[in-house]
Amino acid sequence: MQSDKIFCFYFPQFYSIPQNDFHWGKGFTDWDNVRSAEPLYSGHKQPRVPESGIYYDQSQPETLIQQAALAKKYGVDGFSFYHYWFDGELVLEKPMENLLSNPDIDLEFYITWANETWSKRWVGEDDVIIFKQTHENNRDIWKKHYDYLLRFWKDPRYLRIDGKPVFSIYNPHLIKNAKEMFAYWNQLLHEDLGCELYFVGVQVSEFVLADVYEDYNNTLNFEPRFTYNSSANSKASFFSRSIFKYLRYLPESILNKLTKIRYKISSYENVDYNSIWAGIINNSWLRCQRSDNNYGFYGAFVDWDNTARYKSKSKIYTGANPANFEKNFLKLIDITKAQSSKRIFVINAWNEWSEGAYLEPDTVDGNAYLEAVQRIKCRLE
Repeated sequence: MQSDKIFCFYFPQFYSIPQNDFHWGKGFTDWDNVRSAEPLYSGHKQPRVPESGIYYDQSQPETLIQQAALAKKYGVDGFSFYHYWFDGELVLEKPMENLLSNPDIDLEFYITWANETWSKRWVGEDDVIIFKQTHENNRDIWKKHYDYLLRFWKDPRYLRIDGKPVFSIYNPHLIKNAKEMFAYWNQLLHEDLGCELYFVGVQVSEFVLADVYEDYNNTLNFEPRFTYNSSANSKASFFSRSIFKYLRYLPESILNKLTKIRYKISSYENVDYNSIWAGIINNSWLRCQRSDNNYGFYGAFVDWDNTARYKSKSKIYTGANPANFEKNFLKLIDITKAQSSKRIFVINAWNEWSEGAYLEPDTVDGNAYLEAVQRIKCRLE
């Protein structure tokens, strides 16, 4: 693996599937949220509109072909595809499979398993379950999951560290039997490819107990959520303070009731973009100083405004623009140089339009964020 790479999370919910049709209406995709967004105050940048005017369909291979070419042109090394697997049920797999079916797409990739239960949380209905995730201690399910993933891990474009395919998990604390599952997968992969996996645990809060990550090779702070929820953010709302973080370990039924209460009493929140970035930079500096890992995974983000999903209950990061993104990202690069230049920066995101986290061109900023990435990449080379 060459030193210093830039990856982006890749969101695959821009084509319809039967389950979303049932819960949200026929033909639903996340574009419906994006198009229906309304500004909450004067000057609020909503709705977000693709510069091309095209609300693409990710079930079509041409979509990923064009996205990969654009990413490569501006210095993005690869995508981290969100992968949805619910105890044997696979959904929203088309973009990953389109990549596999098109070996001419010149882009690296790795997989992030978004391993939490799906509900109608966007509208305050956590108890309405779309897909239940139980993480059963079941080798038959583990084997089925492994068999599906193996073809991706075999692909020459798949990101490897020290010869090991990188596999990232978004919610490590939800998997109670990770040690056994990882050992089983490593046993199978050693037989098939002569190697083991490189597990990366995504961190969304500093209050998730440290022993959750004992079986992982590395961790990645998911930004801006990690820093917003961390002690670096003195202005966090009540529901993001440290005492509330421990509630995530309560039974799901109780959490659903608490989330409903939260939804009813909350309103939209403005968050200072540069302040959160300052927290990211400080947290990353501490991470760099404490780490004895040969590789550093560092989270970054473009923008954040989830009004398209949460309407008047949203978080809106004020001060987000291409210049501030570039300025802060360059500081992140400089502050983590002690990591022996073996760094992977993971940007949130390539195309998370409903949360305002996207590098793709829109009608306001055009290619400006991509051009910033291009200049950032030059600093890394």
